[in-house]
Amino acid sequence: MPYKDPEEAKRHRKEYYLRNRDKMNVVKHAYYLKHKAEWRRRNYAQRKKHPEWRRAYRRRMHQRKRNFLINSLGGKCSLCGFSENDILEVHHVKNDPVWTKRDRTRMEEFSWSQIKLMLPNLKLLCPNCHHLSHLDKQNRIQYRSSRLYGKDQRRRIKQRKQEFIINRLGGECSKCGYATRYILEVHHVNGAPKHWSRHLTSVGYSKIESEISNGNLILLCPNCHTSAHPAS
Repeated sequence: MPYKDPEEAKRHRKEYYLRNRDKMNVVKHAYYLKHKAEWRRRNYAQRKKHPEWRRAYRRRMHQRKRNFLINSLGGKCSLCGFSENDILEVHHVKNDPVWTKRDRTRMEEFSWSQIKLMLPNLKLLCPNCHHLSHLDKQNRIQYRSSRLYGKDQRRRIKQRKQEFIINRLGGECSKCGYATRYILEVHHVNGAPKHWSRHLTSVGYSKIESEISNGNLILLCPNCHTSAHPAS
């Protein structure tokens, strides 16, 4: 073997690929066009047989593209300077035609060329600033009509319960003291109990009061809440 050392062999293969990348891509694309049906069938069979490979690949690509965006956009919140990379978020300044053209919501579903094309329309924000940038003024419990039905009524009930929890828990983040009430979030210290519904509108005031009395509910700002639930 010309390269008995695995690291040396790996370095050699990488150098060869970088020297002949364009030629290899042309050959691969020509093969794909000629054997498209066979390639898709074989690729589908592999994905079905080893779904964990696909999940691992998506996680790797998501992290690589996220790191690329964070480095390209300055590595900190463009409004407040917050620089904890693990919880920074990408904000679209305008409705991006590249983003809205297809039903794509995950970063790994976009090609590198599409991400680079979207860069001028992107900026980094911390969760606090990101929540404030999308805050709808109508959600600040300001309604013109007292007759509410359907979705508006559920929103009103949810906001009343949020206000009740915020007032009972002090109206500020229990970790950092952030006090913008409209974006504060409720965090379960020991996890949500079984009787706690995902939708706050269907949780009774007695259950909320019980959780507060047991010390299982605290208020957190989006920054601290995101840090409390790190991505796996």
